[in-house]
Amino acid sequence: MATTRREFFVKAPAGIAAVVSGTGTSFGQDMPDGLEHLAQQWDQEILDFIWESKEKVRESANAQSLPPEYVAAILYLEKTTHSFLNEFNDRLGSMFGLDPSIGDSQIKISAAAKAGGKDYATLTREEYQSYRTKLFNTALNIDYLAKYVRYLLD
Repeated sequence: MATTRREFFVKAPAGIAAVVSGTGTSFGQDMPDGLEHLAQQWDQEILDFIWESKEKVRESANAQSLPPEYVAAILYLEKTTHSFLNEFNDRLGSMFGLDPSIGDSQIKISAAAKAGGKDYATLTREEYQSYRTKLFNTALNIDYLAKYVRYLLD
């Protein structure tokens, strides 16, 4: 049985908390009753990435007063929908000044600028390149994910 996006966001934080909190190395290990089927559907490679990035996820989420499991859940979802072709198109598009979604959490340069208090339309070429470079860095990309979620919530 496939999990819908809505079901994922409603139920995933309960399972992903085990990875982000450091109490488990897999989602299946600490799944609440009735959610075991979710663990069988999740991509282990992405779970491993989140496990390796859990300190950064926690740090970025805490800096923005967000629950780390929500930041990790968004990161997981963005990574599952991203492919090599998407990555190629993002890199190519950003070289030509377009506004593609970049990096592990698929943050647009315009979203990063908003989260940083800047207006995308008025970015200089140097500022645009600076955001582009930052978004290709995994740690900074996770920071911008948390900042953008905070921006949306405020």
